[in-house]
Amino acid sequence: MQTPVSWSKLARVNLPNAYIVEFLMCGHGVISFSPRAADVEADFIEQPSTEPDTDRVDDLRPDWVLAGGAIPAATPVAEPES
Repeated sequence: MQTPVSWSKLARVNLPNAYIVEFLMCGHGVISFSPRAADVEADFIEQPSTEPDTDRVDDLRPDWVLAGGAIPAATPVAEPES
């Protein structure tokens, strides 16, 4: 279970230097496996009054795999005829 984003938003109210950066589909450990997430953290630690650069945050997506290999690409579904 992950901490809900809504809790972060509530905490931010009383933290004047707070920024919320969401790494979608990633958990609390994102900083340990993503150099990009670690850069965002370092930016904040070095300059807490400046909003961190989050330009490439949305590019971070996990590679989902199955025991037998990668998940195959989705097959388009034909639209039903009217």
